[in-house]
Amino acid sequence: MKDWKLCLLLFISINGVKAQSPLFDTLPFESTLHQNRIYFDSTQSSRIWQIGNPQKVIFDSAYSGNFALITDTFFNYSANSSDTFSLGFEIYGAITTIEFKHRYDLDSLHAYGNIEISADSGISWHLLHDTIDVNNILPQISNNLGPYGIILTNFYIKHNPTNDRNGFTGQSKNWETSIIEFPCFAINRPWEVYLRFNFFADSLAMPGEGWMIDDIIISSFGGCSRLNENDEVPTIDIYPNPNYCQNIRLSTAWDMHVSYKLYDLNGQLIKLGTLAAFEKSIFLKNIKSGFYSLHFYDNQNPLGTAKFRQR
Repeated sequence: MKDWKLCLLLFISINGVKAQSPLFDTLPFESTLHQNRIYFDSTQSSRIWQIGNPQKVIFDSAYSGNFALITDTFFNYSANSSDTFSLGFEIYGAITTIEFKHRYDLDSLHAYGNIEISADSGISWHLLHDTIDVNNILPQISNNLGPYGIILTNFYIKHNPTNDRNGFTGQSKNWETSIIEFPCFAINRPWEVYLRFNFFADSLAMPGEGWMIDDIIISSFGGCSRLNENDEVPTIDIYPNPNYCQNIRLSTAWDMHVSYKLYDLNGQLIKLGTLAAFEKSIFLKNIKSGFYSLHFYDNQNPLGTAKFRQR
């Protein structure tokens, strides 16, 4: 009964109100504001990414406040361990940057951290710097371009041609600032992006304090002209979002039968279904907590997409 009351209150308070991303947004880990942005991958075996008070020899404090994102607040990482978390945000046709402070203490031969990007709600991922030509590295380092023309500042340049791994590794001198700058995507609808932060240590890795991240800042500024081609697949709002219930409601209904596909953050197809004409709700039973993407179709023609988080 309590869950149904919470769902009803959320629907009443959220229905008809479209959330807008702020122009300047810092994720403070001392509060719960990060919870709608950061997703921890529960399928990872190590599960060492934590939010808490650092209590190690080198990692003895956060950059600001008391809490940071860290590969275990107390223990060093062990050999043959890995873990992942994802950060979700939206670009509203402006120049957007992601800036974060971080420190790392990693075995330079056998442990590293890197970042991937997805522009389709986790269906496909691109490793930042994965377009580096190993035979022509130096000119590309000076340009420092990643996938989609993203400009990277103070990023890793290590490239291992044996296993195609890029990453932050070794030991940072102190807190470093890395920046991911997106070009001006001229769009009429939000372009939703996920960054996936990966930590890896192989079976030969010497223990270290790992990777610590703090003060993630998302900022947007400037403006862009509009591109009509981005209107072809509109964004469908979902209420409530985040969703605590088994039902979700859509802001749009079609005057025909519509098929849909539900994907999780890793691009795995979770559910197939059909909506009747003018139907505006979908029953989603027993899906796990996390970020999801709904894709709607008339036969094979895309009609819209919707993004939401299940709590």
